[in-house]
Amino acid sequence: RDGRTNSMRFRTDTGKLEVTGTIAADDGIIGNWVLDDGRLSGSNITMDANTSAIYKTDDSENYFIDFTPGTASGVPDSNRSDHYIKFGPNFSVKNDGTLVASGAKIEGVLTSSEGFIGGWKILADKLHASQPNGTLLNMMLSGSGVISSSNFYVDELGNMTASSGYFVGTVTA
Repeated sequence: RDGRTNSMRFRTDTGKLEVTGTIAADDGIIGNWVLDDGRLSGSNITMDANTSAIYKTDDSENYFIDFTPGTASGVPDSNRSDHYIKFGPNFSVKNDGTLVASGAKIEGVLTSSEGFIGGWKILADKLHASQPNGTLLNMMLSGSGVISSSNFYVDELGNMTASSGYFVGTVTA
């Protein structure tokens, strides 16, 4: 008690301890949670006030949310040194904004002004065929409808230019 009337009482009819005000404890047990050294731990989850992280108790390097990456785990070069979120080997968000989502199904609109997709380099206004090392090849598709390769070109109106060709069937001009 702190001297205030009814600030703490045990109700014999309900078996509950009622407290008005702040409860301070360095350690203890609340239900199935253990309070110890700034951590509140359940059977397989830990909320760590000292490191600003929530993690899987038995695998804190591969399943976690870390609000201060690089400072939280105390283990140099660990997964937690450069990730905000990591849930196993196939999903994470790094502290530079990189999203890793192996096998992801993304629904809705996906927008990008740079990057790579299926052997094509994404540029601001076109897709350009590229080698794995990023070297651009001669095939290009533009947002305006232009298709171009070294000896083949189709403009946005459908006009085609080619240095040679092979056609089967009817060709009408």
